[in-house]
Amino acid sequence: MEELFEKQPRRWQTSELQNEVYRIYKERGGTLGSKQPPGIVITKALADLIGERKIRRVRRGYIEPSDADSDDDDDAAGPAEAKSDAEIAAEIGPLKTIGQGTESVYVYYFQNDKELANFKGRSMWECKIGEGKDVLGRVKNQSKTARAYPPVVALEIKSSDRKALEGTIHKMLRLADRSIDEGQGDEWIIRNPGEVESCYRAIDVLVQNLRNGAPAL
Repeated sequence: MEELFEKQPRRWQTSELQNEVYRIYKERGGTLGSKQPPGIVITKALADLIGERKIRRVRRGYIEPSDADSDDDDDAAGPAEAKSDAEIAAEIGPLKTIGQGTESVYVYYFQNDKELANFKGRSMWECKIGEGKDVLGRVKNQSKTARAYPPVVALEIKSSDRKALEGTIHKMLRLADRSIDEGQGDEWIIRNPGEVESCYRAIDVLVQNLRNGAPAL
């Protein structure tokens, strides 16, 4: 990746940069381990380069070499005003809300991970499952240092016991070998939001049957 910045010292859109890195990697005969998804590998490399001050984030979703001249009007305008909850919701979601209760389990992802999966012909990509009472605030705090652009909160599942529900979903996904274990934390999975929703609905049916004294199967 550092080589790419040296050869093309320009401002890159983050998703464009990730796709180009992956293309070059495959072109040179590289292969990726099954437990290290390309989006996460590339994100780690970007974070390292930013930490070493070799590149920097500019605007939203763009990265450039640290020594590049920047005359972008957005950069010169000074810090942006804090966004309201309504503005954040319009920007990141949730796109769909199901279930009932005052607490939430949520699923979010970064758009470039989905685009990279589509580019590779995959229907699954890196998603994160978490829980909290304030979904927007929690996702905003979790993701603000991870990427140069906001995530997409694809699914919010309302619940009266968010920790139990989140834990059950994660255990089911681990049984299906869809968790990411290598340094990413237990909340990351290789799935898509639709499959997480299907998992929740299967749990909900079982819970309702147990509550009603009906046979579970």
